[in-house]
Amino acid sequence: NLGDAKGLLVIGPDRLTFYESKAVPQGNVNTSPDSFSAHFAFTGEGQSWTGFQSLELQKGGKLVRTEGGPMASYTYAKCR
Repeated sequence: NLGDAKGLLVIGPDRLTFYESKAVPQGNVNTSPDSFSAHFAFTGEGQSWTGFQSLELQKGGKLVRTEGGPMASYTYAKCR
């Protein structure tokens, strides 16, 4: 049931895919062994926008996504 997956985040080699939008990195991507960050171009629901995203893999396998403008953080767990 897709209604249960509204918090879904799929990380691919060239984009982030959310429940109702996609984001492609623009310009420089900053990486480290456990994180990456960049400005992204988003499209979804007939709209386009840009925004900064940072993703960090923490101990225990949790992924924390932080976005700017306004600042917000979200924690993800791997689907089993």
